[in-house]
Amino acid sequence: MYRIVVTDLDGTLLNQEHAISESSSAIFRQLSGGIRFIMATGRPWGDARYFRDQLNIPIYLISSNGARVHSPEDEVLVSHDLTPDLLTALYTLSEQFADDTLMSVNQEDRWFVTRAFPELAEYHRDSGFTYLVSAAADMPHQGVCKVFFNARNRNALLPLEAIIRESLGEQVSITWSSPECLEIMAAGVNKGQALAELLPRLHAKPGDIMAFGDGLNDLEMLSLVGRGVCMQNADPLLKSRLPSLDTTLSNHEHGVACYLRDYYLGERTTA
Repeated sequence: MYRIVVTDLDGTLLNQEHAISESSSAIFRQLSGGIRFIMATGRPWGDARYFRDQLNIPIYLISSNGARVHSPEDEVLVSHDLTPDLLTALYTLSEQFADDTLMSVNQEDRWFVTRAFPELAEYHRDSGFTYLVSAAADMPHQGVCKVFFNARNRNALLPLEAIIRESLGEQVSITWSSPECLEIMAAGVNKGQALAELLPRLHAKPGDIMAFGDGLNDLEMLSLVGRGVCMQNADPLLKSRLPSLDTTLSNHEHGVACYLRDYYLGERTTA
């Protein structure tokens, strides 16, 4: 029996309306007496805590792909920021690729973008977390959890990824939260590492954990735990790299709730 459950948010626990469905909320509350829950997301803490608070149960929160870990009481347990010199390099690169990409910069509770992007803001409509438009030259150089770039598809971001890997190499951690979103954190930062840093506090080991995810930014986390579960709607690259994982229904079909209900309560349902 897995006594800890970790779930990603977008594309995993959140449905097509970027919300937690009532069936998902119900199973989390039903299991909360015996199961400890963790949310692990690319969203910054200031945004992700909205979803944690909706459930009204104690939940640890891994945010910004592992750059921050907060306790249920909002104590900072893990903190890893990009250094000012790395940020300067990324901001300079963003200007070279400004025609085809949008750069976002996340601090714990602030979000900056290089230009308005209403489609991206739609993801954060319910939480009320919104961006500030800023020129690259005026972006913050302290307390930055991650920098990410959006484009129309993965191919449009591949040249930028190649340059970042060549110029910054092992100084940064690079991942994809979706095929349209390239994310940059400090070296060694990922959800799996953040979870490993949290485990001693929980007196737990990786084998105690079940985890759900859909993107390449979930790769390390799903590889670490005792049981990793891939969403039906997951990035094909994630599925190809972890072909032996269990698969559940899509996030549109409440796949996390269905899997938990089946595993812990023995109730097969399509929610």
